Amino acid sequence: MYYEFTQEERSSLMDKIIEDTIPRLESDIKADAQKWKELYNFLEELELVKLTQKEYDGIWETPNH
Repeated sequence: MYYEFTQEERSSLMDKIIEDTIPRLESDIKADAQKWKELYNFLEELELVKLTQKEYDGIWETPNH
């Protein structure tokens, strides 16, 4: 999937990176504003995202059906 998405040429180094990374991925991802705040702060520092506090809080709200 990685190579298909990135269109990167397959390499043994990237194969090993992918093999090592996959088991480290968290499979039980839950909506948790506190847990993900550190990642949000990092993305904000990189100027990849900028939300108001209200917008950030809105990510974690459960929609009413």
